[in-house]
Parts: sequence; C-alpha cells; structure tokens
Amino acid sequence: MARNFILKHIAEAERHIADGECRIREHRAFIARLDETGSDTANAELLLDSLIGVQTAHERHLEYLRRLLPS
Repeated sequence: MARNFILKHIAEAERHIADGECRIREHRAFIARLDETGSDTANAELLLDSLIGVQTAHERHLEYLRRLLPS
C-alpha cells in the first residue's frame, strides 16, 4: 500500500480514537449522574460496553495500520 494512503488512514483512526475517548468519558459521567439520582443505569451501561468495544476495535485497527507502514 502507498505510504500516503496508510498515513491518511492512521490520521483518521487517531481522530476516531480521540472522539471515542471523549464519548466514553462523557457517557461515564452520564451514568454517574443517573446513579446519583437513583435512576436505572442498565441500558446506559450496555451502551458504554458497546462504546468500549468499538473503541477497542479502533485501537486494534490503528495498530494494524502502523504495522503496514514501511520502515
């Protein structure tokens, strides 16, 4: 693969990871607020698990892309 193509996708993956970190942080705060008010957090926690799963996939994809870069 062309180096520039890989670098473009690395930058995109890094943006996705940064966005995911922000979303996860915000969602954890949301769950904490739900918990403080005695609200049910079950569905919010399921969504958090999904967000974490997607984040892990993005991180693995970034690692894969970095391995593709020629030395």
